[in-house]
Amino acid sequence: MNDTHSNDKTSIDTKARLIDAATELFAKQGYDGTSTREIAAQADCNISLINHYFGGKQGLLQAIVSGCFDVEEQELRALLASGPTASGLVARFIDFFFDLFYQHTYVMRIIQREIANMENPTADYARDRISANLEMIAELIQRDQGLRPSEVSPRALANMIVGMVSFCLLDKNELNSRASVRGAKDFIKSCFLIVK
Repeated sequence: MNDTHSNDKTSIDTKARLIDAATELFAKQGYDGTSTREIAAQADCNISLINHYFGGKQGLLQAIVSGCFDVEEQELRALLASGPTASGLVARFIDFFFDLFYQHTYVMRIIQREIANMENPTADYARDRISANLEMIAELIQRDQGLRPSEVSPRALANMIVGMVSFCLLDKNELNSRASVRGAKDFIKSCFLIVK
């Protein structure tokens, strides 16, 4: 029993090291500019473990991207479950989304790069996940009673929120204090929320 538990723990640790190494390398060098040998070396693992756990480099990339989308989707579902109408849904989402990508800037860079790559299977997957999440954000916008009236569609507003957060975090060095992070979030929220 202990051997199985030990093997499971080792397996989880190895997968995490591979994901961490690939995330950093893909963000810095791009998917095509990163070899599986580099990933394995940085993760201090045998190169064959990339195929064993992920089915190859493409599967590793998809695991990185899907992990972030899964967290975002769970939060969106939780916010939508809070009731048919409420105030503050969009503000809570902006705080969550900003924090998620502030902590995972490398993943955001990878997603942005993959979306621009029309021939990569992960790009199609990422676009589908983004589209589904944008629909949920648009639903939050429709439900939130604390938003400014707008002639802009909820889907377009959802795109604006995601775009503002994403571009704000492209140069994370400018957000080097809690006050600057709070200020950025508050500014983005002020573009959409009714000021009382």
